[in-house]
Amino acid sequence: MMSVKSSRGFTLIELMIVIMLLGLVMSLVGPLTMQQVDSARARSEQESLQRWLRQQSFEAYTRQQAVQLSFDGKGVYAYDADGRRILLKQFSYLFFTPQHVELNVNGFPEPVRLQLTRLEQQQDLDLLAMLTSSYAPQ
Repeated sequence: MMSVKSSRGFTLIELMIVIMLLGLVMSLVGPLTMQQVDSARARSEQESLQRWLRQQSFEAYTRQQAVQLSFDGKGVYAYDADGRRILLKQFSYLFFTPQHVELNVNGFPEPVRLQLTRLEQQQDLDLLAMLTSSYAPQ
């Protein structure tokens, strides 16, 4: 009579091959997933900038007082009566070259263009379109 050896489980070699294949798949998919996450966060941050600018425009209009905004680096600043710079809003994924925007008493921006860098891509935003329409970031 011949004894039949029944195998239960996996050999160490089989487990190592499966772990190696999972690692290979994760190394290929992981960076793409992180890039999509960063892209979504940057788009969300740009939409947050749009909402915030609309709020600032509305406040300038309702108070009938012009608002001076200074975009520099990853922040938006205003200046108090003593000339000190006050951080109003900070961003993680948006970067601004130094530039100034004034929202007049009617809430309209001057200049109407704002330059920013999002995920290492230079963009030129039309502030007037952002404030007056259902503008959506690309």
